[in-house]
Amino acid sequence: MPSGQKNSVFLKLILTHFLHRTKEGRELLEEVMNDTQTELQTTDVNYSKISYWVFQCNPMIYDIESALREGSVQSWLVNAHKEKMKPRDKFFLWVTGEKSGVYALGSLRSEVKRLNIPESESKYFLTGEKSEPADRVDVLIEHNFVNNPYLKDKVRVIRGLEELKGGTQGTNFQATREQYKAILREVYNTRSINYWQYAPGEGAKNWEKNVENGEMSLGWDELGNYSKYDTQEEMTEFLNSVRGGKSGSKVAFMCFNFANTVKPGDFVLAKTGRSKFLGLGKISSDLIFDDSRKVHKNFRKVDWIKTGDWHFQDFKLAVKTLTEIGQYPIFLDAAMRLMGEAELTTVEVSNNNRLAIREALNTIFYGPPGTGKTYYLKKELFTKFTRIEQVGSGDEFNLEKVSNYSWWQILGAVLLDIESARVPEILEHPLLKAKLSVSSAKNPGPAVWGTLQGHTDPDCQFVKYKQRGGPFVFYKDEHAKWSLIMNVVEAEAPEILTLKDEVSIKGGTIEKKNYEFVTFHQSFSYEDFVEGIKPVTSDDGVLTYEIVDGVFKRLSLRAKADPHNNYAIFIDEINRGNVASIFGELITLIEDDKREGALNELHVKLPYSKEYFSVPGNLYIYGTMNTADRSVEALDSALRRRFSFHELMPDSKFFSDLKITCESIDLERMLTSINLRIERLLDSDHTIGHAYFVTLQNDNTLNTLKAIFKDKILPLLKEYFFSDYSKIGLILGSAFVTDVTQDIEL
Repeated sequence: MPSGQKNSVFLKLILTHFLHRTKEGRELLEEVMNDTQTELQTTDVNYSKISYWVFQCNPMIYDIESALREGSVQSWLVNAHKEKMKPRDKFFLWVTGEKSGVYALGSLRSEVKRLNIPESESKYFLTGEKSEPADRVDVLIEHNFVNNPYLKDKVRVIRGLEELKGGTQGTNFQATREQYKAILREVYNTRSINYWQYAPGEGAKNWEKNVENGEMSLGWDELGNYSKYDTQEEMTEFLNSVRGGKSGSKVAFMCFNFANTVKPGDFVLAKTGRSKFLGLGKISSDLIFDDSRKVHKNFRKVDWIKTGDWHFQDFKLAVKTLTEIGQYPIFLDAAMRLMGEAELTTVEVSNNNRLAIREALNTIFYGPPGTGKTYYLKKELFTKFTRIEQVGSGDEFNLEKVSNYSWWQILGAVLLDIESARVPEILEHPLLKAKLSVSSAKNPGPAVWGTLQGHTDPDCQFVKYKQRGGPFVFYKDEHAKWSLIMNVVEAEAPEILTLKDEVSIKGGTIEKKNYEFVTFHQSFSYEDFVEGIKPVTSDDGVLTYEIVDGVFKRLSLRAKADPHNNYAIFIDEINRGNVASIFGELITLIEDDKREGALNELHVKLPYSKEYFSVPGNLYIYGTMNTADRSVEALDSALRRRFSFHELMPDSKFFSDLKITCESIDLERMLTSINLRIERLLDSDHTIGHAYFVTLQNDNTLNTLKAIFKDKILPLLKEYFFSDYSKIGLILGSAFVTDVTQDIEL
């Protein structure tokens, strides 16, 4: 190691030692380490490698508006710059004609290759069949403006887009990163009202001046006019140059947001320190730069609705000068209630603007055991991500059906249809082809062979495969033909019969679940969640390995391919897994502004597949967390900062709401008394949830209530108080505890 590098490491060790000795130092160190971790997680991304393009469409040849509305744009014809295009490049979709302009933004999913037009797209051609192979590229539409396109006249007045190619002779043109960011800023600036937390200088030294002048202002005057920078990276580079290489990314992020993302109509909450609000205001101007001012030359006008001192105990306030808080509805609602403005979250304010809280993309529901956290997910949220769709053709219908069945079940339905067959015949069956189309298996042969042999009758002498597991529904004869053992199917695998009845050549209505449900546990890993290597045995017994996508990556790819609909992953007991290990580098990518298509979009290179990956903006993450579980303390602090938290506590009114009674017992008073005593002896995190008593809804006898206490409440209290029956007696009453004395003969 060079001596200079050794000295640098030595100084870092000394700095770390002394920073740990004070509370402020520890907070500073944590902040620095978090920034360092973020930089390390994203060093694989080289934005200079991404190219930008304009894809042009003639609406007299191709019905692009219908294709965009129906989400059918999956590929694009390429006539120029073929060798330069690559996956992850970005593009503008420009439509010519009377209503010319930008109709969508997207990214490339492949290199240019010789392809036929996908069947899903061919119907949109207006000049006859276009089925011959051509140079095309797979694309993903990320921002669809078809219902409100950026027409030519509007595009030309957007700063930075004056020279965007479009409307001239040709199909493909080059564009620039600055042009792409310019229209992306326009997209973000037309979004709904947002909310900002703002610190008026160190120790709020600028607050009185801000109120007097009706404004909010930022420093870092060495930047000059914030508006002159086209990208955040450009601002960062300038700050690094004037600071002697010191990272200016965090300052650039705030200043760029202040100039480009904050807008008139947004609300701002002024604060000082980590626990005090000073005022609430409404931003009323674009960015103003006044070079004649001595300091804080960049500012915006604000109508301060109210000022005062409000001490906020529910959350710690961010230390940054400017923070977007619209993405944290629980935090925002609590702050508004504290300031006496709770009605602003639900009713219209002056000049007819509504303060609409945006639902958080990442949410954890937490509370004591038995408060219905998982039940809430299933009852209230599953339906939000479930759609009933009419599927036209039989092929489409079968495609949706097979995604819910495993390989051995699909193969069983195939053999039920064709009775007996060799593997090459099985591979040609439409149902198996449908399964292959939704599978990540790159070589279907080994997958089919391994599945057939793994579920073969153990007494079959024509299969030598040893690692078999039930149900044993397949049989192979001396002619290498496979068939079903029907009595085993009927007894142990009736789902094969159900699947055979469900598949159709006409199509039908299908329930489409745009979500996945998983439970974290100690053995759950990154390989299960993102991607990993899985062993596969071929038909000749050779063991090979292939890269398999995990549940989160599979769902992310589905969400990217369907940008018009929302998707969700539900993680039960999220704190029981090693969260830092399971999420890995994705911990940064799940933030709202780091999602694909967002202003600060990030990609990382995955360790196994070496593919660049990002998290789409239409994928919601929900988790549940039991506060009585001691593993809650181990919840990764980085994850805490990226999630909104919603508390679900015991609800004694549960009984009256559902009209649940049990003889003459006052159930509501009983549960309230038990929990008050637990809070006094232990804490509120270990209270008893109302969900333990839900069985009384169907059987409200005293015996049922006794069984609930015997099988659920008492074991839980024994765990809480380490079988200290004196304390359990204080909770439930002396009638639940009997003193037993026993003489011991010596």
